[in-house]
Amino acid sequence: MTAVANRGTEPDELRDFYERYIAAFNARDTAAFPGFFHLPVTILPLPADDGPQAGRPPVLVTEPAQLWPTLPAKWTRSTIDEIRVLADAAAFQPRSELTERRPRRPAIQAAVTRWAGDEPYEQVHVLYLLTREDGHLGIKAMVPLAVAEGPSSG
Repeated sequence: MTAVANRGTEPDELRDFYERYIAAFNARDTAAFPGFFHLPVTILPLPADDGPQAGRPPVLVTEPAQLWPTLPAKWTRSTIDEIRVLADAAAFQPRSELTERRPRRPAIQAAVTRWAGDEPYEQVHVLYLLTREDGHLGIKAMVPLAVAEGPSSG
């Protein structure tokens, strides 16, 4: 790999970013929370098999107030189950005759459990695409990949 390929976001920086994001979310810190995003943010809803949500188009969030998700009243906190950094050397190895000439896009794949008190009620698996603007990271796109719900969630 070339020096250009190594220029970019380190895995520890991405993990730290995500941990701070979840901490602000859990604290319901509506002042700090928008700072984890770079507007506009694209959200690709998880597809539905049928019904009114089938084939929903991406959502483009343009206002900070639209960033806070709608959560059920029972939600008390979210915990991180796993963080995978997707822009590291293991994620992509260029062929030996090719050279990366630009930094990699920072990306995180995370699994998070949502809790109602001491009971987990939902687990979400999300892909986050980030950008660096004005020297700091921010979420530019969110793509839910899977959701698992408990028996009382439905």
